[in-house]
Amino acid sequence: FDFLSGHLFLRNPFARCEQLAIGDYGIRLGQGLLISTGFNSGKSASVALIKQTGRTLFPQNGWQESRFFRGMAAEWKLSERIRFMGFASIRQRDGNAVLIDSTDGEIPLLVTSLQQSGLHRTEAEIADEGVFRESGGGGRLTWQGRRLTLGWNGIYFQYDPPYQSRLAPYNQFRFNGQTLHAVSLDYEANLFGGQLFGEVARSGNGGMAATSGWMFSPDKRLQISLLGRYFSKDYWTLWAAPFAESTLPINERGIYAGIEFKPLYGWRISGFVDLWSHPWLTFQSDSPVKGREHLLRVSYEKRRSWSVYVQFRHKERDINRPGDTPS
Repeated sequence: FDFLSGHLFLRNPFARCEQLAIGDYGIRLGQGLLISTGFNSGKSASVALIKQTGRTLFPQNGWQESRFFRGMAAEWKLSERIRFMGFASIRQRDGNAVLIDSTDGEIPLLVTSLQQSGLHRTEAEIADEGVFRESGGGGRLTWQGRRLTLGWNGIYFQYDPPYQSRLAPYNQFRFNGQTLHAVSLDYEANLFGGQLFGEVARSGNGGMAATSGWMFSPDKRLQISLLGRYFSKDYWTLWAAPFAESTLPINERGIYAGIEFKPLYGWRISGFVDLWSHPWLTFQSDSPVKGREHLLRVSYEKRRSWSVYVQFRHKERDINRPGDTPS
């Protein structure tokens, strides 16, 4: 094997410290605009999954070799309403590194892309193993009231050697350099008979991102979910994983509406409509594009012993014609 992972995770190890992690651990901040290393289901027939929930700090025990931190993290209860979580991490990561000739005779090293698979089978994959170091950390300060919860988040990471993606028209606004930092504010509120939630973030280069949703049930058999999102073309963090069409929250605007209805015992009708656009170029398209996705599912469950469903799903998006080479 070429990968080893382990952790020590303690609950209430001493006064006011609710959690302590040493080794490999995961972080989830707000709605994922800065960091979300846990499992995210994305769009599905369950309309409640548009909201990210779960612990802020948790042990790393998944199969992925890339989406975790290695170091130390702790969560403290400062008062009845205020909590603080801080973490620090340093680890070697896989990436594609190249040598750059310079006029002063030195040959600097740059990382042009990240490798997330964790596989080291071929000579190229073996050469990418652990080529650069990622060190840094961050924190989260949470205030929890009766109907409102606010979270202030911040991260800072340094990369050695520096990161320099291969320049192309579609990615000219993405992160390049040796340091990356970002801040965000997230919120949850019980308002208007439902739950309002969201997050607003700013990366170090001035890029902005925001997501906001509302889930409510006008009847015990009916649940409605709404969510809007905006990610500027120059917003950038390497650990983000919010609700989005794209893998990373970059260059996207969208609106989502979902519904779940239980007309009779055992029966469930659910579906969603998601409309989005990419105002700037993408890897698969040399022009701004729009897309849409629809889903409708009718299911029946027999006392949790068996279930059956019929589903229709349709997705449209603009991409280059087959044979075209993205710029």
